[in-house]
Amino acid sequence: MELYSRSKSENLKLFFNYSLVKERTIELEKAYNSLKESEKGLAEAQKMAHIGNWVWDIATDKAYWSDERYRIFRRDSQEAAPSYNEYLNYVHPDDRDYVDSAFAGTLNGKPYDIEHRIILTNGEERTVHIQAEVVFDDENIPIRTKGIVQDVTERQKTEEEIQTLAKAVESSNDAIATGSLDGVIKSWNKSAEQTYGYKAEEILGKDASILEPDNLKGDMKHFNEKIKRGEKVQNYETLRLKKDGTLISVFC
Repeated sequence: MELYSRSKSENLKLFFNYSLVKERTIELEKAYNSLKESEKGLAEAQKMAHIGNWVWDIATDKAYWSDERYRIFRRDSQEAAPSYNEYLNYVHPDDRDYVDSAFAGTLNGKPYDIEHRIILTNGEERTVHIQAEVVFDDENIPIRTKGIVQDVTERQKTEEEIQTLAKAVESSNDAIATGSLDGVIKSWNKSAEQTYGYKAEEILGKDASILEPDNLKGDMKHFNEKIKRGEKVQNYETLRLKKDGTLISVFC
């Protein structure tokens, strides 16, 4: 029976190699944990901003969706991300040609930055904003797309409400103007033009004190100070100065 024994130098070498492996393993574990934390942080940030991301492989027609994109589309994250044609089923029928055309343009290097409607499986209609780019290989052949998607439904509703309000203000028979708390005129409707004699382009950006008679200078500043303090100001009657110097009585 032959016994095998290692020399001292061999044992030291083995110990050294083992230490290197152990040290490398610890480094890899730290890197892995750091990556998981980064992914977790990214997922939380995407959830807060309602922004998801994806990567789609053109050759295999397979995609990766982030958790937030699954949430936006109300799709079970246990399901595989949809193929391109399956994704088009989410797109509102009236927007499919537009989306398909925009995507085709990216394959030729055109920017992809669009908004379109989607229909969820429960029938709910939402609006998403999508930005994407195509990755090309060394032979300039498109191989994958990647991008971000954000649910902008609520933002769009707010913008529509603001536009509706702006149209109502503009068409109102009452002279309506708005200004900053520093007294700078920010908006001026048609009726205000007729009432005060100033065109919008003449007065926007000017200090509202231009409308104050000499004996009431500082009146608007006092008015704004009350607003800053949270005090309600209504049925406030005062005098204002037209462009031609005429005094008129107004209610604020």
